[in-house]
Amino acid sequence: MPRPPRISLADALYYITSRCIYNQDIFKEASDYNAYFELLKKYKEQYKFKLYAYALLPTHFHLLLELPDQQQEEIKGGISEIMHGLNSSYTKYFNGKYGRKGHLFRGRFKTALVEKDPYLLKLTAYVHLNPQKLNLSSGPAEYPYTSYSLYINKEMPLQKFMQEEKDIVLGLLGQKSYEQFMQEIVKAGGLSLHNDLQKKGILGGLEFRNRVTAKFVDKESKLEDKAGDNGIREPLKRPGLKVGTTVLVVALVGLGLTLIAKFTLRENKSSIPERSGAVAVNENKADFFNLLDKAAVAVKPPVVQPVQHSKPKLQDVLEGTNWQITLTPASGGASESDTLTFSQKKFVSANLDQKKFAASNYSVRNGENGKIIWETMQTAPEGIAVWRADISPDGTMKGVLSLRKEGLAVQDFTFRGEYWKGK
Repeated sequence: MPRPPRISLADALYYITSRCIYNQDIFKEASDYNAYFELLKKYKEQYKFKLYAYALLPTHFHLLLELPDQQQEEIKGGISEIMHGLNSSYTKYFNGKYGRKGHLFRGRFKTALVEKDPYLLKLTAYVHLNPQKLNLSSGPAEYPYTSYSLYINKEMPLQKFMQEEKDIVLGLLGQKSYEQFMQEIVKAGGLSLHNDLQKKGILGGLEFRNRVTAKFVDKESKLEDKAGDNGIREPLKRPGLKVGTTVLVVALVGLGLTLIAKFTLRENKSSIPERSGAVAVNENKADFFNLLDKAAVAVKPPVVQPVQHSKPKLQDVLEGTNWQITLTPASGGASESDTLTFSQKKFVSANLDQKKFAASNYSVRNGENGKIIWETMQTAPEGIAVWRADISPDGTMKGVLSLRKEGLAVQDFTFRGEYWKGK
């Protein structure tokens, strides 16, 4: 499937697929499907997108969703940020559970940008027919890990989270039931949408395709204007320029800047004279970002300026740190203390460790106003714990914990704490 422009558009749907590397299974047992459902709930609540249909299959999945408004791409990163978070969170869960490392999904997710009005109903059917097409079931009702059950009024994991979408889809059928609609499609031999979705990347009428083109050109122009404000301006790209070419240009520019930075760093290093004497590293407890902020050099004249150390890489900034936090139930009640540890690329909660929750991989990314954001998901025989927090430059951590135990209502907590180096 070609990669369409990562833009949002009114009355447009994203049809998304993502496959496991080497055609391995990404869902091995019922608890894996349930873990993915929990992540869908989390990201749907966070980004407010509409989820019209899904099919979770052993080696891949299909999603049909719509962004909440045209500003989503500019405000929150849009479809790219949603899918990156969803796939990376599930990868951490899967790798932690099955003792594996590395990527789980085959490259980036694939998308088709589709005009909503004429295709919404057909696309839900297309998604729901996938298990039968792959001989995983004798009919859409027999496969438990699609949203088909929602539309025929059977209980399913995301039922209350997809009620609005269900009403929209059923409203397109008039007096006909969704089950009747699907039976008619099966009798007619299915839907011939595969080639359009997999090869074209954009599916819709002429007016829709023109809007997609105009939106993409507008986005490119804004990026150029932004670059111009930073003192870098390139000639305006022609509307017909392919997205792949744009990506290639950006990659080459990035490579060039990287090489220049490395050359400059090497030149700077060669200009620093050798010196003896003890170097004392000052640690600031309140600001864990400045792990190597200053270096005091005790030497006799001639005086040499202190060496400027770079900050740790983003993925390593939490490594080796401990945090004392206070957990407060969102529903009210007594608070409790906990210690969070980031060590050897793993996250551990002292409290949950006693309850047999496994250590987990964690992700770190940049947030606004100099903050960093980390998140992870721990698993245990009795449930799932989803953590997410941001850390201010002054070393203050604030976050939320959702504790989901089988057969019990979800327990949500807020927490805050400070960096503590420990022993």
